Amino acid sequence: MTFFVALGEEVLFRGLVQRNLTKMYGWGIALLSTGFLFSVMHLTWRSVPELGFTFFAGILFGYIYYKTKSLVAPIVLHGVNNVMLVAIMPYVFS
Repeated sequence: MTFFVALGEEVLFRGLVQRNLTKMYGWGIALLSTGFLFSVMHLTWRSVPELGFTFFAGILFGYIYYKTKSLVAPIVLHGVNNVMLVAIMPYVFS
């Protein structure tokens, strides 16, 4: 969950998309646009609350990337988030 999913998604969305959109439109529009694209990518869940969650998670990961100028923190946070959602929370709430 951390190495493949979090690493891949953060390199794509923060390292490529957000960085390029920031150069073109400024960090605010880039942050919102990348958060929106991040949530659209998760449409396979077909759940409005989960799409809202992924939108705000994308905003958070993007803001951390913007502030730190590094992908390390968003990758780690994304990985921890994924492990919690997939490997821990289903057992806690089942």
